[in-house]
Amino acid sequence: MMKKYNDMFELLQEISDLPITSEIQDAYVKAYGKLHSYPVIMASISGGADSDIMLDMIERVGYPNSTVYYVFFDTGLEFEATKRHLDDLENKYKITIDRYNAKVPVPAGVKKYGYPFLSKNISNFIHRLQRNGFEWEDRPFAELYEKYPKCKAALHWWCNEWGNKSKININNRKWLKEYMIANPPDFPISDGCCKGAKKDTAKMVERLIGPGLSCLGIRKAEGGDCPTTTP
Repeated sequence: MMKKYNDMFELLQEISDLPITSEIQDAYVKAYGKLHSYPVIMASISGGADSDIMLDMIERVGYPNSTVYYVFFDTGLEFEATKRHLDDLENKYKITIDRYNAKVPVPAGVKKYGYPFLSKNISNFIHRLQRNGFEWEDRPFAELYEKYPKCKAALHWWCNEWGNKSKININNRKWLKEYMIANPPDFPISDGCCKGAKKDTAKMVERLIGPGLSCLGIRKAEGGDCPTTTP
């Protein structure tokens, strides 16, 4: 039987004795505050480890004064094993995960916008450069910005201008710049397929549900604590 917490005092007592890190303990406390502050909550479930952890945390913390809608977006590339896993989650936690087809499935998005490459940020920067006829030149930022004034952010990435320790710079991907100079991409690259398959679909579903809080599980290495929440 899964342990659920009836109040914050019980939660604090319990987690202080659990073999978990202080970061996870903090996440429980933050989740408790969030889940007890909004009457309608939407939680995106992908079938992966990150959203599984988020779902488990939500169910353990509880939401007696809220309604939680669990949603899954079918991007058009989902494995049958993923869909079976959703059924298992529903049975284990006694919940319903509403399935929605992507507004623009990934295959259609790739055909319309271009191929994703390495990450969403990198794909977006390359798309901006391609859109402005970039010639994949290894020149100083000032010279390139004068030649391509409409893609300043992408040029910052290309020229490593985001700061010495920034993970946004292209040099965070070893040899990527040298490779692209030697092998300029001759096919369209974009993060548009992800936007159409997930972001636009999420916005569409949010309009239907009207949540005060939207939850998305993201591992910390990818840019945020798990879970992340957006009022």
